[in-house]
Amino acid sequence: MRARLHAQQQTALGWRCRVGVPLYRNVDEEGTAEAAEYLVWVTPGIHVQRIEGEDYSGVPTAPLRSAPAEPDLRWAWTVERRRLDGGRFELVVHTYDCAEAPAGGEELNIDQALNALERPGARACRVCDAAASLLPLLDDRPDTNDL
Repeated sequence: MRARLHAQQQTALGWRCRVGVPLYRNVDEEGTAEAAEYLVWVTPGIHVQRIEGEDYSGVPTAPLRSAPAEPDLRWAWTVERRRLDGGRFELVVHTYDCAEAPAGGEELNIDQALNALERPGARACRVCDAAASLLPLLDDRPDTNDL
């Protein structure tokens, strides 16, 4: 069977070809049929073969696009010191980009954030992801008294 090559596209897994396969389709309830084309992506060398002597230079060809840059997924935290009634302080650990975090606070790594949470009266912010990301890790930390 011959098919018409409409496009070629390179993917991370190799090339694929969009081909039009000739067929007939019914156009009414009386069984009238007309010529049509079914478009499908196929793998060259497996599902289709080039025809010797054919010129494919006019077929749109899309090379592999470079992958988008990975988002910055680093974890960073900061500590807010809040004054409570009676002159006491409360420590609140936030993700560094939390809207509730103090502007320009010191950037902490994961160990520093966990150490801050272990202080008496410290808590993780529930507005940002600090509680969801840090509290399970805090529970899994080995107790230094057990070592």
